[in-house]
Amino acid sequence: MASNLKDNLNAILQSIDDASAQFARNEKPLLLAVSKTKPASMIKDLYDAGHRHFGENYVQELEQKAAELAEPCPDIRWHYIGTVQTNKIPKLVAIENLYCVEGLSSMKHCSTFQNEVAKRGRSLRVLVQMNSSEEEQKGGGNSAECIEMANYVSSECPNLQFTGFMTIGSFDRDPNEFNPDFDALYQLRDKWCEQAGKPVADYSLSMGMSNDFVQAIKQGSTEVRVGSSLFGARVYT
Repeated sequence: MASNLKDNLNAILQSIDDASAQFARNEKPLLLAVSKTKPASMIKDLYDAGHRHFGENYVQELEQKAAELAEPCPDIRWHYIGTVQTNKIPKLVAIENLYCVEGLSSMKHCSTFQNEVAKRGRSLRVLVQMNSSEEEQKGGGNSAECIEMANYVSSECPNLQFTGFMTIGSFDRDPNEFNPDFDALYQLRDKWCEQAGKPVADYSLSMGMSNDFVQAIKQGSTEVRVGSSLFGARVYT
């Protein structure tokens, strides 16, 4: 199992390298290994192979894995992906080695995260989530709402480090064609940076998953979130 995971990891990293070179990217995008529904043992195998950034979508699952892996994987960097219920934010913030929350989707969440992080005397990286496909079942805001959240976090949340934007996008897009959801996120970052007087290169775009991360890199992604191509199909119980 460990050898297969390492082979998958190397293959994906090579694809990222190839795409970055093909599309003349100066910096290689970060690979976020999305490990939801997968056992802690598989995460440790990838950690032992040198990978550090892992993403989870459920607070309870992340709590359990973080506790189990705290000692054997002391340098692991956990990313929480997507919208979280407000009453679970304290539990999420308390997780050891929580590195980034990718999915601020309301002003209420921004202020709640700020308060909870401040209580612990720490700082936390955050990405604002855009609902680029405008689908009701997906979290995130529209362009104006995302800019408002980015401004609020940057100016009013000293314990939160605003690092960019993320989107999930529609699953119905052709993975090999120009993706309007990716373009919407790219344009959002440009617009906010221009209004805020910030350098575009300092802010991330988290977009692209197992089936379309090459296209996402082509359209400017700085972080791709890969799960099934790395760990295999998810198993839900």
